[in-house]
Amino acid sequence: YGAYEDAVNALAEALRHVLTLLCPRRVVLGGGVSLAGDDLFRPLRRKVAAYLFEPFAGLADTLRAALGEEVV
Repeated sequence: YGAYEDAVNALAEALRHVLTLLCPRRVVLGGGVSLAGDDLFRPLRRKVAAYLFEPFAGLADTLRAALGEEVV
């Protein structure tokens, strides 16, 4: 594990909590995180799905903000 992997794991855990508590239809990540591209979003989606409360699986989309860093 490196710092990047630790960050992805922490972000995935945070998203699982948000999805379980609020059950949103869409989660939009912006700022510098959105610039990481598929190298971040593919493993992030897998890690979220792997441990998400099963009734909420597949209900929300995790997307990059269209404005990238400008969203901040």
